[in-house]
Amino acid sequence: MEIAILGLHRPSINRAEAMRADRRWVLNDWYLFLPWLDRPDRVYQIHVGGFSKFLPKCRFAGWREQYEKSGANIHVCEDLGFSKQVFFPALKHHSEYGPLALSSSISMMIADAIDEKPKKISLHGVKLSKGDEYEVQAPGVVYMLKKARELGIECVASNEEEWGNCTIPEPAGCEVIYGGLLKVVLNV
Repeated sequence: MEIAILGLHRPSINRAEAMRADRRWVLNDWYLFLPWLDRPDRVYQIHVGGFSKFLPKCRFAGWREQYEKSGANIHVCEDLGFSKQVFFPALKHHSEYGPLALSSSISMMIADAIDEKPKKISLHGVKLSKGDEYEVQAPGVVYMLKKARELGIECVASNEEEWGNCTIPEPAGCEVIYGGLLKVVLNV
């Protein structure tokens, strides 16, 4: 079985390869960036702290309807009231892999994917560009890919070369409350 984790960087998504995967997992507003994917298997909306109160109105207009219409399981860290809501096991993944497993949506998705014991995890459209906010998430993603590979899971990430040999920092800790991640603190 192959699990495809789809980011939002359209130029680096090989649509044909992503659609060949057995399961497709997406980020919060996939419907804007991947309009060709109307039926993801999972949607990850793992932001906490009243996420829905702070959404930019234009970008996330109609997000609740899109989630429900997709028929996907909606993975959350706080109760958002979805009919197919699944709570992300932050404490479990923290105890198994440490704080880096919780450092980004993508690293959290990889932790969940490892639990499914797939033959392959593929990342499509996950850019983590240097010089923007996502650059600090690369170490956690690289760390979780390493953990998956250590368990014999084939991992393919279209942009992994761009992340280079990023240093995986020693985590100073993280704060988790009610199963939801508040923040990860890294020694960088």
